Amino acid sequence: MTDLHILRHAFRPLDKSDTDLIKRAHKVITVALWGLWITGLGLFYLKTNGDLAAASPKLWAKLATVTLLTATAIGMARVAVPIVTAVVGQRLIDLGLGKKLMLASFAAMSAAGWLTALLLGGAETTRTADFTTLGTILATSFGLAQLISCSSVVLTHFLPSLRQSRVMS
Repeated sequence: MTDLHILRHAFRPLDKSDTDLIKRAHKVITVALWGLWITGLGLFYLKTNGDLAAASPKLWAKLATVTLLTATAIGMARVAVPIVTAVVGQRLIDLGLGKKLMLASFAAMSAAGWLTALLLGGAETTRTADFTTLGTILATSFGLAQLISCSSVVLTHFLPSLRQSRVMS
């Protein structure tokens, strides 16, 4: 939700309320991740009795998803949040392409991770899925999220200059 809020305001200067929202959301995400790790590891132990070989493909997929979410949250805290807080008073759309791609990549990883966690936790069909199926789900969700977000950034970055060159010709 925070990503959507920031995206909606990408064309206006960021203000302190935007960065306050990001910081509050990051605290909530941190608590949620701790909850996922605690319940996930507890479930992992209950289902396998500590035997890693007894873990189902779904448990491994959940572990991979929570690991990716955790890495994304750490990256956001160390890279994305400082970028956004440093540009208060400026528009995100005016950032350099590299910073916009980095922010979009973090947002995509976060969105894909939470949606994948929801899918793995709630979809009945994933209960008996094999490693290949679950790996395909993970790769597709994270890959498509990256493709869509980064393509959008590249288009919005270069579209204004393409329009200007057409007007000048």
